[in-house]
Amino acid sequence: MKTSVLSGYRIKIISGGQTGADRAALDFAIEHNIPHGGFCPRGRIAEDGMISKRYNLTETAGEGFLTRTKLNVKTSDATVLFYARRMGRGTLLTWKYCLKLNKPCLIINAESPDVKELILFLKNPNFGIVNFAGSRMSECRVIYGLVKELLLRSYRLK
Repeated sequence: MKTSVLSGYRIKIISGGQTGADRAALDFAIEHNIPHGGFCPRGRIAEDGMISKRYNLTETAGEGFLTRTKLNVKTSDATVLFYARRMGRGTLLTWKYCLKLNKPCLIINAESPDVKELILFLKNPNFGIVNFAGSRMSECRVIYGLVKELLLRSYRLK
């Protein structure tokens, strides 16, 4: 798969397209010409309605979020999970899939992030496809902005 240099490392960003952390990562990828993709539920459903076609997402055979979550973990080399205040059900499920599938996972509290830890994690030469997931907007209204800001800070640091 095609990857792009992101502040000294090469990755493709994938996510499920849900509001919040997922969408922040996809928007960041688009704004910085970083390859992106991932799986979303059939019908491109999210909590705010239909996920825009501007995101290069593949619809799963089922409508549920479980298949999408599992496929994004399974097809990635690693996952970065963002949360603020507390981890929601979907974020915890993603972490459990990472453990079950023996996939590396970095969990970041977006309210007190360590940018250097994120950069170090993403510089792993074995990570070409990285799944970005975490809290949705209904769980934390500020998660989108926190994740975008963290990704921008990591992008600027070399």
